[in-house]
Amino acid sequence: MNRCFKKRFICAACAIMLFCVPFCVFAADAYCVYEADSSRLLFAENEEEKLPMASTTKIMTCILAIENSRLDESVTVAADCAGIEGSSMYLKAGETLTMEELLLGLMIVSGNDAACAIASHVAGSVEKFCEMMNKKALEIGAKNTNFTSPNGLPDSNHYTTASDLGLIACYAMQNETFRRIVSTGNADLKADEDSPARYLRSKNKMLYMYEGGNGIKTGYTKAAGKCLVAGASRNGMQLVSVVLNEPDMFNVSMALLDRGFSEYSLHTVVEKHEELSGISVSGGTEDSLKLVCAEEISLPLTENEFNIIDRKVCVPESISAPVKEGDAVGSVEIYLNGELIASTDAIASESVF
Repeated sequence: MNRCFKKRFICAACAIMLFCVPFCVFAADAYCVYEADSSRLLFAENEEEKLPMASTTKIMTCILAIENSRLDESVTVAADCAGIEGSSMYLKAGETLTMEELLLGLMIVSGNDAACAIASHVAGSVEKFCEMMNKKALEIGAKNTNFTSPNGLPDSNHYTTASDLGLIACYAMQNETFRRIVSTGNADLKADEDSPARYLRSKNKMLYMYEGGNGIKTGYTKAAGKCLVAGASRNGMQLVSVVLNEPDMFNVSMALLDRGFSEYSLHTVVEKHEELSGISVSGGTEDSLKLVCAEEISLPLTENEFNIIDRKVCVPESISAPVKEGDAVGSVEIYLNGELIASTDAIASESVF
């Protein structure tokens, strides 16, 4: 399907494919849906296209700040962080707030000034913070992303892909503090001796219009269009959707998440400490050893996928003592259509000396 046609197909198709609300027009440049805990990409369109992402950039800013500072740290607002264009929490040069207050301003009202203050405090400068952002993106696996600011203001060298942004969001949603902040719809910051009271109100409709909605970040610039990374949890499954340059970003995101929840459910395919067959041990006090699975593996699967997954236990025929309880001896691998989609260690259930 060429992009011109894709941008014009109407909700007759959208209702069938995405369970979309009536009369919406699906026009995103790119979209994707992930299951957050496994970071499994469920479905997508144009997910590898490099595009601007506006304030969804702040997902990375927020998680980096959480990982590299304390919430109760005092942050003094630098002069060059006050009065930044675009969305703002109206910081004043020289005032002091806690890191948590700035993070709330960053994610609830999308403060570009808060992003600058956070970056300068954490890394010493915005430029050094952007280096941290790009390094972290690569660590997460977001290889087609480049950050030039902590806030997402227009820059031709500031871009991501829907799939990369989804991976970053999945990573961030593993952090309890991040989840709490992005699921906060309103916050009242009290006045102190150098800061006025601030009343923060989120415009993220996912928090109060969608069942299970729990964040995470909106974005808009003329260059990027309307962008939304949306999160929702139902029946223990956390989904994350991404739409880039989608005029009807809330309704389309709801339709994407509806499809995800309708077609996929979590299946436990490996139990933690599930017993595996034993293996021979040479040179020890025992001549055999029982193995168990190190971790549980739960995956988002369609019913058809669940019926055709293949599980392989990869362990040697024998090992030499000594072996300590918990030592990794091999692996348990889960395959779907010949592709490895998950694995965990096969570990010794006891010690053999």
